[in-house]
Order: sequence, then structure tokens, then C-alpha cells
Amino acid sequence: MIKEVVKGLLGTLAYRPSRPGLKIAFEEHSVRAYTIGLVEHLAKAGASVDLLTVRWDLRTRLARRRYIPIPHLPLKNKVRRHLYELCVRSILSAGRYDLLHVNDAAASRLLVREASRRGLPTVLTVHYVPQPEPVPAEDLKGLVNALCELERRAIPLVAEEASAIVVPSEYAREKLASLLGVEAHVIYHGVDTEKFRPTGPSEEVRSRFAGRKLVLWVSRFGFHAYKDPFTFIRAAPLVAQELGDVAFVMIGRGPLLPHALREARRARRQGAAISILRFVDDLVPWYNSSDVFVSTSLNDTFGFVVAEAMACGRPVIVSDSGAPADLVGGAGLVFRYGDPHDLADKISEILTNEELARQLAARGRERALKTFNWDITAGRYMELYERVIGRGP
Repeated sequence: MIKEVVKGLLGTLAYRPSRPGLKIAFEEHSVRAYTIGLVEHLAKAGASVDLLTVRWDLRTRLARRRYIPIPHLPLKNKVRRHLYELCVRSILSAGRYDLLHVNDAAASRLLVREASRRGLPTVLTVHYVPQPEPVPAEDLKGLVNALCELERRAIPLVAEEASAIVVPSEYAREKLASLLGVEAHVIYHGVDTEKFRPTGPSEEVRSRFAGRKLVLWVSRFGFHAYKDPFTFIRAAPLVAQELGDVAFVMIGRGPLLPHALREARRARRQGAAISILRFVDDLVPWYNSSDVFVSTSLNDTFGFVVAEAMACGRPVIVSDSGAPADLVGGAGLVFRYGDPHDLADKISEILTNEELARQLAARGRERALKTFNWDITAGRYMELYERVIGRGP
């Protein structure tokens, strides 16, 4: 074990890239779909991309790309982070890269500073704009506030040394400017529209709910409460009272899950058929088996699950707070954030109007193909890269 780790560490420190094309050192992001989607399509667009990561699970999807696994040592976090930074600094010191792309301001401050010292242009994509949030779980309040404050301080500091800042929506651009005084370029994320496409309902999924209408929610029950699973749960009994046999399914896991499970038990006592699944192998049959997809988030800066549901041709409902309301355009319904009664009305409207559901589904698929396209996303990043290194207009 130790021998393999040392060997990997030395191999990483000795690495020297030598391929043609625009050379990018790309630091991973925690959202796997983003990392894989953008890296693959940057390579497709002609860039030479090295992915800097500690996540060995990315190997199978990126085997044909240059993949630099930083040894994930079984040590304390601070020591592990120090070794990670040592590896990346060594890689950057080779001087063979045209640009560094990072995705977490707080975690990447020292790397951006190192790149700036070496004259290496840096692009930062901001995936989360820290702002006040509801914190229904009192035991998580201190951690949520600490993480928010860490990111709030880090973004302006990194922005001073970075060559360009990118956000995935107009909503995020406006919030970043108004709250932190940081200007940014807008480049939408993409979605794999070949994987996420209309396939018709899955017999296996539908059989679990005995012919009921299916309302789906997918997200993390994370430290941050902004995903707001509670409004979805509280809307379920209201819909059940009006329409009867409707199944509500939530897919996700995280620290807020115990709180959501308690709320779901109350909803069941009020007549709602609600299930919470911690994990499924493949979301595609679940999207395609749903009659409506719901996002209750307060301040998502994009909304991958919304884009995936739209790509699968499902009618979607999103809150009026955050980026998803802009993303859906006319391809979905919008409810007042935090209002279970308004959400219940919107769910009932779609479940009782087949023509509306059909129209929203078709518009969603069309919008996903035109707007949330990884080829378009990668092309816009390539244009930005060329500008910041002085090769483009």
C-alpha cells in the first residue's frame, strides 16, 4: 500500500506533458457530471486536458484522456491537502501548460496564487454563490455558516488573481456581482442528451407504484438547506387530498436525510404515498417514468437534475428563486419558493392536464438540446481560454 502510494506520488511529481494543442490543467469539481462532461468535450474540441483529481472512480470514464490521479493518502485532511498542493505545484512548475482551470475558490486559493506567480493564466468557475439560507436543522447550522463564510471570503481573493471568472447562469452572475462585487462570464453547463433522452416509462419502475401517477424529486440532502426537500414533502398530502393515489418519490442522501425522513413520516400519516430512496444505479428510467419532475431549490446556480429531466422530455416544476426558473424558460411551471400549497397546485395542474404535460415535455427536450449542450459549453470555454492567454479576440 505505502509502496504504491509513494510510487504514484513520485510519478506525479515527475510528470511532464508533451502533447500538441491548447494545454489545460483542469482541477476536478465535486459534481462528477460536470467534470466528465466538460473534460471530454474540451478534448473533443481540440484541447489537451490533464485532469487533476483524487477520485479514482473517474478513471473508467476518462481512460482515453490524460488522467493525473493525485495520491489519496490515508492521512489527516490538512496533511493530505498539503501533499495534493505539492503534487499540483510540481506539475505546474514544468511550465508546459497554457492555462489552469479551477472549480473551488476556497480549496484552490494557493494553487491560483502559485499559477499567478508563474504567469500562468487561471480560470475559476464558481458553482455556488454564498448567501443567506434557511437552516432547518439546528445541529448543522454552525457547519453551514462556516462553509458559507469560507467561500464568501475566498471568491473575491481568488478573483483578484484569476484571469477570468465563469458562472453557469445569469442568476449566478447577478448574485456574484451584487453580493461580492465580482464580475463573471456566463457559460451554461451541459447535459448528456444522448444518455438523458426520452425512452418511455420503465416497466420495472412503474410496477413499483401500481399504476399511480409519479412525482419525482432528485437532489442531495446536503449540509446546505437550500435544496429544500421539506416543501416537496409538505406538498404531497395536499395533492393526495385532491387527486388521491399519487406516488411521491425522492432520491438522494446526505446529512439532512434524517430530518427529511421524519417529515416524510408525518406526510404519510396525512395520507401521502411518499418514498425516499438513498441511491439508484441509473436515473434515466426514473426520469422517464415520472409524470412530473420537481425542483424546490432556493438558490441553485444551475440545476443539473432539472436539465436532465428536461432532456428526458419530462414536464418540470421549479421554484421562482434561483437559476432553474430562468433555465426552464417556457418549458416548465414555476411556483413560489417555500410554498407547499402553490407547489401542490402546480403539480395538480400538470397531472390533470395531459395536453399541458405533453407541451411542456416537448419544449423541455427541445430547450435541452439547444441550450444545455456540452459541445456548445466546451466551445465557449475554448473561446474564453484563447482570450485569456492572448490568442483570441
